Amino acid sequence: MCIHTYGCFIATSHYTDLPSSIITASSHSVQFNCVAKMEGHTKAVYKCSFSSDRRLLATASLDNTVRLWDVDEQQCMATLSDHTSYVRSCKFSPDDKLVASASIDGTVRLWDVKSHRCIAILNVHSGFVNGCAFSADGSVLASASNDKTVCLCNMKTFMNMATLQGHTNGVEGCDISRDGILASASWDKTVRLWDMNTQQCMHHCTQWTH
Repeated sequence: MCIHTYGCFIATSHYTDLPSSIITASSHSVQFNCVAKMEGHTKAVYKCSFSSDRRLLATASLDNTVRLWDVDEQQCMATLSDHTSYVRSCKFSPDDKLVASASIDGTVRLWDVKSHRCIAILNVHSGFVNGCAFSADGSVLASASNDKTVCLCNMKTFMNMATLQGHTNGVEGCDISRDGILASASWDKTVRLWDMNTQQCMHHCTQWTH
């Protein structure tokens, strides 16, 4: 599930053979209304991501593809299909010019939103890549992997800047706050908070039992 920046739209993805849906939510009510249903993937949709202006939606699927959708027209604009296995996550860059996709094929791919072409393949992990996130200024892309690490890639050189180690099991996902704090969630039952400048773990939460 992803929520648009302004809180008006929520997109849901399904880990079953169901389409993605977009619903509206009122800040004064708990009622939700489905305003669009995006169909086109041939297998389950795993994750989705809005562009910052809400005009586009990217969806990541177990059919090995990422699709770009025009939200207002409710039409698929492009199918990005270079991955060789399931796509676990996708994220727009802050300027909406790129989409990053993370896959079980062990790569993160960067796609030009305008041309729909893959402009870079990041091979920085030794296992499945489960999630990815851009820094607020778009200069760094973080990726989370089953190899128990989070990698930080420089978006100018597409090279790995740092590998964050500390988790004792696969890392399922990551996100970066506006002030440069990276959070990583792992199957080791912890969430770790990292300082992006020093690449050091600031804190880890261990209160979960499942």
